[in-house]
Amino acid sequence: MPSPVQDLLPFARELAAAAGDVVMHYFRNGFQVDIKTDRSPVTTADREAELRMRELINQRFPDHGVLGEEFPPHQPDARYVWVLDPIDGTANFVARNYLFGNMAALLEDGQPILGFVNHPAAGELFLGDNQTAWRNEDVIHVSTTPSIEDALLLVSEHLSVERYQNGVHFEDLIRRVREYRGWGGCHGFSLVAQGSADISLEPFMHPWDRLPLIPLIRGAGGMITDWRGNDPVSNDSTVATNGRIHEAVLRAIND
Repeated sequence: MPSPVQDLLPFARELAAAAGDVVMHYFRNGFQVDIKTDRSPVTTADREAELRMRELINQRFPDHGVLGEEFPPHQPDARYVWVLDPIDGTANFVARNYLFGNMAALLEDGQPILGFVNHPAAGELFLGDNQTAWRNEDVIHVSTTPSIEDALLLVSEHLSVERYQNGVHFEDLIRRVREYRGWGGCHGFSLVAQGSADISLEPFMHPWDRLPLIPLIRGAGGMITDWRGNDPVSNDSTVATNGRIHEAVLRAIND
């Protein structure tokens, strides 16, 4: 049975638009904020956006499974499973900062075959299917930056690297790159996909944080692994680059 990825790209766009509409209804407006056990925030917008995506998936594809950040799994052993992050960057959303996104991936037998990062406040949808990547309707590609010394490096939280990985090696990498900024999370990986940044990394990520990024980065011609160069699907850290400098980055953060 052939993969349905091409047929499902329009539905992925519909799913992103629906989640974005829910979130923008609450953005810089009234919403409740709760603190989860891991001390991360969750809002009314997170929950309602995930419920809306689940509703659309169940209506259109009742045999598909769902793994989401805010609610229990549904049919997790199905051949096709949607992985949902209703708001990546909830802390930014709570702070009325527009650097947040709705994310989803579709897994086929456990492997991501499409993924999107939707930035509703910016009106930009990044979508990839491992072969091609788009920003809205335009095909995008990673940069051609040839070396670490010419690269723009992004990460969301500097201190989290020390918590989960080797902070000393990361400090060395920061000093080698041309520029270093804290435009991390889904925003940073979108910038790598469109060639505006060269390295985006996160020392720890949940499945809903990282799986949507894989088809996007690969579709744009980049490379994405875990912190040590292993399969990003089954590991909990992420390094994405334009591909040309990937091995050099891995050596720098692990050597």
